[in-house]
Amino acid sequence: MTGREDGPSSISPALASRTAAHQPGVDALYTQIAVAFLSPDIADPARLEIPIQLLRDATGCDAAFAALIDPEDDTVARVAAATAGFTKVRPQVLEGRALSEWPAMTARLGELRVVEFHDSATVKGSLASAARALSEIHFGSCLLVGITTQTETTAESAPLVAVLGLVNENPCERWPADLSLLLKLLAANLGAGLGRAGVETLLADMRERDALYRDTANDGVWDFDGDTKKIRFSRRWKEMLGYDVDVDDITPDWYRLVHPEDMSSVQSKMRDHLEGRSPLFRSVHRMRHCSGDWHWVTSQAKAILDDNGRLRRLVGVEVDINERKLYEEALFREKESAQITLQSIGDGVITTDEGNIVEYINPVAEELTGWKVDDATGRPLDEIFRSTKKPASRWKTRSPWPCVGTSRSSRTARRCSSAATAMSSTSKVQPHRFVTAIPSLRAASSCSTTSVKRASSIASSPTMRAMMCSRGSSTGASSSAAWSVP
Repeated sequence: MTGREDGPSSISPALASRTAAHQPGVDALYTQIAVAFLSPDIADPARLEIPIQLLRDATGCDAAFAALIDPEDDTVARVAAATAGFTKVRPQVLEGRALSEWPAMTARLGELRVVEFHDSATVKGSLASAARALSEIHFGSCLLVGITTQTETTAESAPLVAVLGLVNENPCERWPADLSLLLKLLAANLGAGLGRAGVETLLADMRERDALYRDTANDGVWDFDGDTKKIRFSRRWKEMLGYDVDVDDITPDWYRLVHPEDMSSVQSKMRDHLEGRSPLFRSVHRMRHCSGDWHWVTSQAKAILDDNGRLRRLVGVEVDINERKLYEEALFREKESAQITLQSIGDGVITTDEGNIVEYINPVAEELTGWKVDDATGRPLDEIFRSTKKPASRWKTRSPWPCVGTSRSSRTARRCSSAATAMSSTSKVQPHRFVTAIPSLRAASSCSTTSVKRASSIASSPTMRAMMCSRGSSTGASSSAAWSVP
């Protein structure tokens, strides 16, 4: 017999005497069991076995058990059980069994639903196969309650996380109604305890992750409470700006730490975010260190507003970029210096990427080629050395790039030919980067490596490489060509 159908008016004498002797509704043992089921570490089978033993003692059944189910694959992961001395009932054999073996019974074991077997050997209908399986492991009669950790609104589809049961080896005419109610109440406590254990596990994982983030990340976090007007700073934030990380009551005014020259921009961006015109506050500005120095930081913040649009919370994250900023400023100064050098030397310099696409030409190269830097940038290097007219067939060069000119005069042709020939003097300054020099066109016959060395020195410098990258080189590999002014 299953469900809550009424059976015969009498129960087995043994079970009746146990039930009457213990008075389950008022017995202090049940209160102790209920409290134990609420423990946050109840998911530990060793802990769970203690109240299960008390439950078996209090009810006088042959066995009491709690089967913990893995919701990932719907198998019985662990069984905590207590059995009488001379019974053949061993609920532990359920470990590793899949719920799919008993689909009809599993479907009935929803949240705090009771399934009763009075005589597992004689059950017919949809539960017959499940009853036979229970009979084979000496579950003559049993009372089972399903447990989930979901809310009542989703209990219909929620997976089982545990089954609480009472078992007798022999059949019984019926299970007492108060025992069924008691088991449901205890199952509710066990479900609450398992849910609490799950939450504690998640919280412990979050705390551990937060601790790892705090120790490894370079981010300083601040949290402003819109109600109390107080702001809390993380240890990394305090360390970043020179505060004592062990002092909790540090409450500097965040705005007062912003550099006066950056204040207008910071306030404008924060106002845009708080008024809904931007999804995040983003800013790069300077903040005052405890030492009095100014440190560059990148700052991002997100506001939470109430239904009336008032600020409820504002959380910000800041990263110290002071070293990077100092390096960028030094690099910019070096770049300016290199630009001045390139514009003032007597050599023509062209920088290209790995595909021989022009990235920069200096004024001398503009004069020699007739191309302006804005027009030449992005063009193939070969195109820079070509004229708009056909080349003179009598010009023969050993240049890797064709150098052609107009037929205005033989002197012009000779100068271009000499320039192109001199271009074969090439210096490799690093992988995929070359500097080719053309000495003075007035003295092309005495081509030397002086211009090559001068251009190589500039092109191989860290500043020049940074300039090449900053002008858009995707691989960082560039070539350079240099000429001397006639």
